[in-house]
Amino acid sequence: ISSSTPADTSLAESSSSVSTVLSIPNTGAKIGDKFYYTLPNGDSVEILKTSQNSGQYTDGDGKVQKVYIAD
Repeated sequence: ISSSTPADTSLAESSSSVSTVLSIPNTGAKIGDKFYYTLPNGDSVEILKTSQNSGQYTDGDGKVQKVYIAD
């Protein structure tokens, strides 16, 4: 998202720059482990598992994206 794009996201989301964008199956990784996952758009990202049901990765724009990890 470029700076010229009208702001259509909430203030809370833009101030933290973290949003849950994806739900992925449980890979068996432990909390604190990193693993690779291929996004629906074909990009492969390294996800850090931050809790039992969530993780995060940094997208191509340098923004942290949260993911939900299903049981």
